[in-house]
Amino acid sequence: GIEKRDLMDFQFNADDLEAQMRIKDVFDPKWLLNPAKVFPLKHTEDRRKNRVQFAAHAAE
Repeated sequence: GIEKRDLMDFQFNADDLEAQMRIKDVFDPKWLLNPAKVFPLKHTEDRRKNRVQFAAHAAE
């Protein structure tokens, strides 16, 4: 979990991480489940701050 979070940039490119986060958007649109533990913090900051916006986007 949290130990791998900041090392994911070495394994996945930005497009790969975005695809994974979009899947999370579908199943957890408000980012309530482990919001700062699964993905690198610099990639998820906007999603964690704007939970409501992403919830609406995921429902489309």
